[in-house]
Amino acid sequence: MLKNMNTRKKLFLFPILFILIVIGSGLVYKHFSNTAHQRNNAAISTEEFIQQNLKGRISVYQFLRNLTEESSQKVQNDFKKLMEDVSAAKSTFSLKENKDLCDDILNYSKEYLKEFDALAKENISNFKNGITVESEDMKNRISKMSNIGLEIEHKIQEINKNAIMLREDAYKSLDIDLVILAIVATSIFILISIVISNNIVNSLENFKNGLFSFFAYLNRESSNVELINLNSKDEFGQM
Repeated sequence: MLKNMNTRKKLFLFPILFILIVIGSGLVYKHFSNTAHQRNNAAISTEEFIQQNLKGRISVYQFLRNLTEESSQKVQNDFKKLMEDVSAAKSTFSLKENKDLCDDILNYSKEYLKEFDALAKENISNFKNGITVESEDMKNRISKMSNIGLEIEHKIQEINKNAIMLREDAYKSLDIDLVILAIVATSIFILISIVISNNIVNSLENFKNGLFSFFAYLNRESSNVELINLNSKDEFGQM
């Protein structure tokens, strides 16, 4: 292919090759950088889940100190917000284990709210009727809610741990892939540069030998003239 190109086109291959390598490197970097960015966002969102779960459980204790419809609604709003965020995050997770953990969190949260609704209704009713002593059923519900809350916290911590590991792996992969890309791109550039340079140098060498043979014949230093061995369509081949 190089034999059918003139010298200008051969030299023009260098900037074209450089541009292609830069574009290719940019696309590869963007791909792995986006992956790392997404996993970083996932790790951040799971850390927020921990705070949201803690906020919801604190709201429960505040409700027990202030038995009103407003404080009851706040608990429901806090856990519904957690469930909405977990559902949204689930669609962005690539690891099946994390998706399964999200399902567990949603199921536990629904069960937690179910127990809380029953507890809230009974507590508010007792408060209005002047009953201040907690029944055995209420104590059991509070104990069950506490255990469910711990399960939710445990599942969130597992997701957070997985998300952090994936984020670290993504950044490590990005560094490794960039090094590999740099080595491959440099090797390709050097290899093609050597091929093009050798082609031009060989053409010059053959042309030089032909000229020496011609001038040696003119100066009667040689009795014959060697034909220049150039089977190419560049400037040297045309001459």
